[in-house]
Amino acid sequence: MARLVDLFSSIRLGLVLLALLFVYSAIGSAGAPIGPGMLEYPFLLRPDAWVPVREFMEISEFEWFHWWPFDLLIALICVNLVVATIRRVPLNLVNLGVWMIHTGIIVLALGSVWYFGTKVEGDVPVARRQVLIEVPGHEPASMVATPGNATIVGSGADAWTFRIASISPEWELLSGADAGKRAYKVSVAVRSPAGSYTRDLIDGAPQITEDLSLSLAYAPRDHFYVVSSAALYVREAGTDTWYARPIDDLPRFKDHIAFPDAVWASDGDELPSPRPLDIEVPAVDPDDPLADVTIRITDYLRYASLRTERRMGGDRLDPAVSVRLAGDRGREQDIQLIAFDPRNNSVLRGALSLHWVSDEAQVESMLAVAPPMLRVRLADEDITRDAPITATGTGAPFNAIEGTSYAYRVMSFQDDLPIEDHTMSVAILEISNGERTFTRWVFDDPRLTRDLAPGERLAEHAQGRSIDDNIEVTYIPGARPGFAIVGGPGDEDVRLIRPGPRGAPAIEDVEIGTPIPIRPGLTLTVRQFTAHSYTETRPTIVARARRDRDMDFMGAMRMVRVSVPTAGGADKRWLLFHRYAFDRPEDVLARFLYRPSVVPLPDGRAIEILYARARHPLPAPVVLDDFRVSTHIGGYTGTSTSIRDWTSVIRFQDGDSWTALDEVSVNAPSERDGFWFFQSLWDPPVVSRGRDDPGSPGLNYTVLGVGNRQGVLVQLAGCCLSVLGMIWAFYVKPVIKRRRQDRVYDAVAAGESS
Repeated sequence: MARLVDLFSSIRLGLVLLALLFVYSAIGSAGAPIGPGMLEYPFLLRPDAWVPVREFMEISEFEWFHWWPFDLLIALICVNLVVATIRRVPLNLVNLGVWMIHTGIIVLALGSVWYFGTKVEGDVPVARRQVLIEVPGHEPASMVATPGNATIVGSGADAWTFRIASISPEWELLSGADAGKRAYKVSVAVRSPAGSYTRDLIDGAPQITEDLSLSLAYAPRDHFYVVSSAALYVREAGTDTWYARPIDDLPRFKDHIAFPDAVWASDGDELPSPRPLDIEVPAVDPDDPLADVTIRITDYLRYASLRTERRMGGDRLDPAVSVRLAGDRGREQDIQLIAFDPRNNSVLRGALSLHWVSDEAQVESMLAVAPPMLRVRLADEDITRDAPITATGTGAPFNAIEGTSYAYRVMSFQDDLPIEDHTMSVAILEISNGERTFTRWVFDDPRLTRDLAPGERLAEHAQGRSIDDNIEVTYIPGARPGFAIVGGPGDEDVRLIRPGPRGAPAIEDVEIGTPIPIRPGLTLTVRQFTAHSYTETRPTIVARARRDRDMDFMGAMRMVRVSVPTAGGADKRWLLFHRYAFDRPEDVLARFLYRPSVVPLPDGRAIEILYARARHPLPAPVVLDDFRVSTHIGGYTGTSTSIRDWTSVIRFQDGDSWTALDEVSVNAPSERDGFWFFQSLWDPPVVSRGRDDPGSPGLNYTVLGVGNRQGVLVQLAGCCLSVLGMIWAFYVKPVIKRRRQDRVYDAVAAGESS
């Protein structure tokens, strides 16, 4: 025992422990200089010399400084400090500073153990508002106010569609007592059984909204997502409640795959060696729809993205062709067409397409020229006429319908108009019934056809409006002139139909790999054709040189492969990482993924599974009342450097009411029941990038960082005590010693004089 006490009172032991602590901290922060660059001078400054040791051990930085070796080093240092202080530093006025410093270090260490032992930290996305929907005869619905968000109430002929058409976070009120003030405005496009219209919802001014079935409300959040955590979320398809299954011991840095052929490598990279996983993820909630089923994780990828490729071969008839378009300036474009896939059987707006024929009669019909047609039917006279469209415009003559008082002329027609998420064709007619003339927009979808009186606009009337119900007109789009690759009827038969000089198509055989001139300076080469093909989806591992560290911080490119036991075996599938496990599609915020995987079960049920971070309850539901951005001179330029500060104005639920407004900014957190809320991310403006991307003015949501800070006051007390001890040791102690020395000198001098 005496030897042990002597050992821990040794100053040399203290120096060794401090040196070990420095090395441990350096390895955890920077790594170890054992990489290839360690042989180059100066190796300490070469990035390739440093190897991240933590990644090999699958430990995060937080865990590294909370791991048992670190805790043991701190404990040994504290014991050494206590024993050495008691045995070597007498407790008196002169040494009070040393005792205060050492005591402060011990208190700081104890406070840190308390702080890190209870630390929980994460973030929560909070939408600014949600749209509440109350349609008579239907269940209430809601959706988060974010551009493009949509929901459907009802079904069939009684279906109502609500879509966020636009948002103005700084809308200026122009009338009333609040004229001149700024408000949050949401425009909702409504498609009802009676027609389509748009309603403007203004926060704080419900009296301006004409539609009482729509309103704006807070969008509370009652949980946050823990950093460096992982969980599977399970629920039955069609429900809105997730049941979380925490994942323990999931890797973070190393790829783990059971079989190399389960993934694709990036160009130039080799497939990784097999390193399988077997992590059990049992249910923890008795209401879990798979409460008696343990899901297993067999693979993990840190940097990967799913990619679907068309594979040639197999027994299934699914014709596919790979084509290369080459220009005279060296520009090339590779295209893949799938005959039976309406979304991928043509490109360039139908200028190039792929078709499959089972007999030569189908080829002959493709060579026939089919002009656009109108089918006119008069209900009272029971007359039907088909007529091609030969002339258009105001100069075109009216076409009389023989035996009636009706006549019409075609003003214009247009095929394949891109409207929202689909295409449509339309012909615009002027129709005269002998008494009046009106305009009819005839769509290839008859439900959209409507009539307009002279001077009226299309948007002023709902679809289906008819001025004269007696005349019915149907528009039949014609065959567009374009290049068509035709496969069949034999598995190796490939031909090309090209438009002729006067509209009459011509057909020619295609030789695989031989360029075909299709116009001056442009050639088409059929590189590969197969009558039998199939699709295969696998993760593609991102090359190390192309990995984005910021993307890794968000965890956006991670994925796991799960195995779900079923009566017919095991259902294995890859799950993409979700930063947040949103409950419904209507709750998804811009820029965040929501793609649950659906597992069909033999009993007819369908189970949704999602891979995300673990949830933790908030002390009270939080809502976002307002969001403000302070910019430098010049305003927001698209980068965070132009932002001076972000401020979220939030409230917390307190019983049946909300607390007073509380401002949270980057360096000004707010506390609520032991948890601190700080500004983490925001919703910046985004410019529209096309027809399917509505863009956004931003400021629709905030992401609040959430964390507890238990033991901080103890840490602060330890730091203050150590600082006071340093002040005492470096400023007070010399004064005390000098005065004592002066008293000794005075006593000696007095003795000599006597």
